[in-house]
Amino acid sequence: MKNKLKYLALLLILPVVFAFAGCGSQLDGNAKVNTGREASYEAATMEDLTNYVATITEGDEAAVPTGAKITVAFTAGTMANGKVNVIFKVTEDEEENTNLEFAVRANVNYKDGDTAGKVKADLYYKDQVLYLDANVTGVDQATAAMVNGKQKLDLSEMGGIEGLLGMAMMFLPEEATEEIPFDMEMITGMFENFDLNVVLGLLDMVPVEFEVSSYIDGNITRFKLAAIDEETNDSIIGYLVFVNGVLAGVKVDARMAEGDDIMSLSVAIEAFAGDIQYPNFNGYTEAELPFGER
Repeated sequence: MKNKLKYLALLLILPVVFAFAGCGSQLDGNAKVNTGREASYEAATMEDLTNYVATITEGDEAAVPTGAKITVAFTAGTMANGKVNVIFKVTEDEEENTNLEFAVRANVNYKDGDTAGKVKADLYYKDQVLYLDANVTGVDQATAAMVNGKQKLDLSEMGGIEGLLGMAMMFLPEEATEEIPFDMEMITGMFENFDLNVVLGLLDMVPVEFEVSSYIDGNITRFKLAAIDEETNDSIIGYLVFVNGVLAGVKVDARMAEGDDIMSLSVAIEAFAGDIQYPNFNGYTEAELPFGER
């Protein structure tokens, strides 16, 4: 059960980990998802969820959010802990070309043996240019000189962020690509369409039995999916919150024990309909190797 829960946690956060980026005051607050009252949930089935999603995705483009605000908080025992706030948005121009933009602020503390460090970074993506403002401690001088500061990288010649992700996949360990179904078209499709059916398809691929429950409160429909190991208390609990038939929030909480260490992950995704506020990029310099190439 434990390995299955780990596998599911990785699948559920795929849309999040590939969207990491940073911003100013917009990202000072966390994404909020109103999951309602636990006592109000009643037993349901996965078929109920599938049928509900089908009713709001068939021919209704208005039911597809174009942006999201995301908060990811995690602990990895004594090795690491941190929080990442994200905003990303997808728009189309008059020629129906898809434009992805995002902003992320990350604060991560880590410990490797006797070495402790911190990562503070803002990452932005706009008009196919990636901007990084980083301050990393606990690394050697050469790495710090390479990473720290304000840098920018024009990705237009490699197909934007999708091309960069495709290149990065080539360097992943073989065991990672075997255990997780990395599919660039699927990942970028989730960016472009926020297709709920893709999420349901991922859930169907995972050999974990969920207890499904739901409740309707006025114009709000909520679904809860829970998988809990009674022996270890490892768990993963997710919520989908719809307002007037539009996905307004997703929340996932996972907890796993590794010996005396506790591994936890909390992801909140809130629909975002505004504009991303960017800083002035005049102080950013062209990225040098190996940031721009490998």
